[in-house]
Amino acid sequence: MPATADRNSTAEHLERFVRLPLAAGTIFAGTMGAVNASGNAVPASDTAGLVVIGRVAERVVFANGDTNVLIERGVFKYKNSATDAVDLNDVGRACYVEDDQTVRETPGTNAIFAGWVELVESDGVTVSQLGGLGPAAQGGVQAISDSGAALPGPLLTTLAVTGTDAVTLADGTYIGQQKWFRVLSAASTPIVTITCTGSGFTTITMNPAAAQMFVGLFWTGAAWAVLANHASVAFS
Repeated sequence: MPATADRNSTAEHLERFVRLPLAAGTIFAGTMGAVNASGNAVPASDTAGLVVIGRVAERVVFANGDTNVLIERGVFKYKNSATDAVDLNDVGRACYVEDDQTVRETPGTNAIFAGWVELVESDGVTVSQLGGLGPAAQGGVQAISDSGAALPGPLLTTLAVTGTDAVTLADGTYIGQQKWFRVLSAASTPIVTITCTGSGFTTITMNPAAAQMFVGLFWTGAAWAVLANHASVAFS
């Protein structure tokens, strides 16, 4: 659960401070700080559009007249998820935000990148938050069998279609973000619909007679637009 007080998050390395304007509310020292779509600092959470900056250096309260917050870049230890724990084999890999003091192994609903795992111990996960791109910008693959929710973060979602399947795609998290779908297998009169906020459409229909049908999208800031598609893909 999100922090309700300051916490002592061990620093393995401290690189620099970033000063950001504060959004309404309270942000606690020792928690993960993020920036929202308006450029304001907020507690990190699995919320679309957030970018994690690092560890909050001080408690600040907007209602008390605080208007800025210091966030540290570096390597810090956070809590490990109780339900989606980061494991020893995740060292060197990405981890994701569960809440402002907890990291998880797999992307949540919005795939908010927390940092790169450096160490996993019984009392927490040491995470590198020195800046740079996470998997949402560099790539990544999500697999869906039958119906499900496609995460905007992974570059590619593969589809195993059996009968009539339905997939939903959430809004993108940054302008220019790409999202690709490819059918890897198809059986039993296959048809899959992808529902999303589209530019001139809300539904993508793929009726694959065989595997390898594809569609590529990019986020305009307001909707998903078509980048490339198989000739048989329909938009409505």
